[in-house]
Amino acid sequence: MLDEVNEFLENQQETSKAITSLAQYTSVDALRSITSNLVYKRNKTYFILRATNALYTNDRDELKHGYDFLITTLQQIEANIDSGSNCPESLYLSNYAKELSFSKKYQDISHEKIMEWFYSGIRTPYFISLTRKVDDLTMWNKSYGRNGEGVCIVLDFSKMEYQNTELIINAPMMIAYTQSVGYYQTTTTLMETIFKAYNSYLRGVRNIEKEDILDLKLQTIESMCAFISSYFKGKQWHDEQEWRIMCTTIKEHATCIKYDNNDRPYVEVSIPLSCLKKIILGPKVDNSIVHEFKGNARLLGLSPEDVMKSEEPLK
Repeated sequence: MLDEVNEFLENQQETSKAITSLAQYTSVDALRSITSNLVYKRNKTYFILRATNALYTNDRDELKHGYDFLITTLQQIEANIDSGSNCPESLYLSNYAKELSFSKKYQDISHEKIMEWFYSGIRTPYFISLTRKVDDLTMWNKSYGRNGEGVCIVLDFSKMEYQNTELIINAPMMIAYTQSVGYYQTTTTLMETIFKAYNSYLRGVRNIEKEDILDLKLQTIESMCAFISSYFKGKQWHDEQEWRIMCTTIKEHATCIKYDNNDRPYVEVSIPLSCLKKIILGPKVDNSIVHEFKGNARLLGLSPEDVMKSEEPLK
């Protein structure tokens, strides 16, 4: 699956060239931290954004949305396998659950335990949440915008760099809100990735012993589950118009993985300062704070005019 993910991410990077206005809503303190922790390397300046582990989301049900989509896609692929292809149903991926109870190795493992396995481990990606909604009343009213006391950082990802020695970093991609905004565009791309992974599985399964086939099935599904599911959310969240930058660690014990005060893992992603377009402070932010960041605008490669206070009528 790693090869398919790599190819998927490379293709998605091309789409970033057209993405010139995505926003991240955060706190004033987080913006101060960004300003005071700039990184200088290779004659360029970078700021740091934190990518959250996909298992720590505000909608745990979204993992199930992705799992259901994955299994349905596998079944669609299998329904179209040519009967003359010499591929018996025993090799089909989607029937893995039926085989568990007949396996000496897995007979004591419930389906729920297998699901926990799928959504853990080194393949679980990290993501940076973004939105198309720039200086938007809906977002200011949410916790992201700190009820009008937060900050909206506007970014141009056509200038993003994706090379990293420990992370595979993808371009921003729209979240698929089940049967809602962005669903067709995103799921079409994910189906292509699943199809390529399935072909890789079929090539590999013919070269292993019969008793190891279930192992390969579980490993194949595991490698897809968290990655695919991280692009799904329930339709009740569609008003956020979320996009995500997904990051996958290359090594099992990558040194880039850190832990916050609640022992939740995250990774830091270096963003070129040239990606920063504008800073909009919330409608309830005190004017003294607006002046503070206007005074620091040059440090962030901006002019004072690029730092402003929202005029949204938040009460």
